[in-house]
Formats: sequence, structure tokens, C-alpha cells
Amino acid sequence: MHLPKKLSCLIFCLGIITTAFAQKELYFRPGMLLNSPVEHLIHKDQHTAFRYNNHNLYLGWGIEFFYRANNKTDIYAGYQNSRIDINYSLYGSHRYAASIEQSEFPLAIEWLLKDVRLFPMSERPKFFGKNSTAHGYYFLALFRLKAITGISLSHVTTTEGIESVNYGQQIFVRHYILPQHFQNFSVFGGLSLQFYNRKRDKLHLTLLYNQGLRRVAEMEIKEYRGRDTFSARLGSRGSYFAAQLKVPIRLVTFKS
Repeated sequence: MHLPKKLSCLIFCLGIITTAFAQKELYFRPGMLLNSPVEHLIHKDQHTAFRYNNHNLYLGWGIEFFYRANNKTDIYAGYQNSRIDINYSLYGSHRYAASIEQSEFPLAIEWLLKDVRLFPMSERPKFFGKNSTAHGYYFLALFRLKAITGISLSHVTTTEGIESVNYGQQIFVRHYILPQHFQNFSVFGGLSLQFYNRKRDKLHLTLLYNQGLRRVAEMEIKEYRGRDTFSARLGSRGSYFAAQLKVPIRLVTFKS
């Protein structure tokens, strides 16, 4: 199945789900993503200077179609593009990362936990827009706190390769990049802060964790120190922590 077909399937699923709700608003929601990949250790020999999961950050982007089914429930589907990696460090300053491009097609539901109103003021401040009022007060910060849960279909792009690094006359390290699966499924969950003003959405901030279900790549590491050999194997399931900043653009309002 080609990538455009996968995206079409997710949008089709979104359309089916929305028929079960009273229709309200449809948004287009572009955004920027900041991912911190998570890898796992498969095996390693004893080595006090070996570290992994060095918390590299990768910037990506995404687009979504976001459907507000009612006052408490939102549904979205879309496309995201970013990078994950397998990384490790030796002797503190020597770091290596194999970067992997990952394209994702998420389908998720968000539901309201709490409508948060912060910093009440008796009068509207001149430097701030006209925010919603309650009991005669203005609020500098209004947002809906929502929980998120969803699934994602992803495609990774990685190629098998070998790289060698010489850390000195006595230390020689060789890395092997081994692709495992190019297609993957994942589940994710987190929180969304939907900032609004005068009942209009302004900015959405999402914090989530994505857990891949299949191993997409491995890295075999061998260090040769004189006559001694150290080996380790790391793997990636495409998992990551992410912060996402999105701008909702309302396309249409459906009147029931």
C-alpha cells in the first residue's frame, strides 16, 4: 500500500467516526513537532563508558484535519514527518547517532478533562485581547485541558550501512545499521492544551508519548581496544516523546 492510500484510509475512517456525532466544526491544523526518540538495549557487554538514549531532539512538521464533534470530544487524522534515531556515546564526548526518517499517519480522539481559566482580572487589560468572561472577570489565560489517545501507522526510511570511527591508536569502533521493518504501528497518549479567546481556538499545544509496536531498526556496535572487544546492540521501535505546537484554522461549521 502506497503512502497516499494510507492517508486516504485514515481520512475515510475519520469520516465514518464523525457520523456518530452531532456535527459541529472542521479545522485544518498545521503544526511543528519536536521529538525526542527513545531506543532500547538488546544486549551489551560490560562497559562503564557506554551510554544510550542521549535525548537528541528532532524538528518535524505535520498537518491534520481536526473535527470538533461536540463540546467535549475532538477527533483528528493527518500526516506527520520527523526523524528518530539510534544513538550512543563512548567516553563522554564521543557520540554517534543513526538518524531515521519516519512518516506517520495518526488517528486520535481527544476528550475534555477540564476548562481552565487562569489569572482573573476585574477589568480587561489594554494590552490583551478581549477574552471570555465569567462572573464579571476577564482571564489572561484560557485553555481546554484534554486527554489524547490514538493509533498511528508509520513508514520508516533507513538503509543498511557500516561506519567506522577511530578514537585513537588503540581504540577502533565499527557500527552496523540493520533495518528490520519499514512499516510499523504505534499507540500514543498524552495531553492537549487548547488555548482560545472569545470562544475561538488560537493555539494547540500537545505533549505525548508514542510507543511503536515493532522494531524498525537495530544498531550493532563493536569496539576493538587492543586485544579486547566490546559489543552492544541497540534497537528502535520508532518510539518518542514529543511536544507539538499547532495552529487550528476553521474551515467550515456544520449546523445540525
